[in-house]
Amino acid sequence: MRRPDRVLDYYNAIVARREAEYRIRRLNRLRGRVDRSAGDGRAAIESVDLVDAQGSSMRALRSNAPATVRSRLRRPLVAARR
Repeated sequence: MRRPDRVLDYYNAIVARREAEYRIRRLNRLRGRVDRSAGDGRAAIESVDLVDAQGSSMRALRSNAPATVRSRLRRPLVAARR
């Protein structure tokens, strides 16, 4: 049978590793706007747009109206390994 303190140490190590891999940062921007960044940095959201059935950008839609969420992602360039 495992000792409870060893189980808790193991669990805490797993949590610490996940937190290190999944950083969460709050970045304060100009004009009081707050952007949030989360993840390991392998991709970034450049833009998000809500469009109606005709493809027009919308800020709000009626209930049950067909819509599409378009997003543009950016992957940072990674140096080739040799």
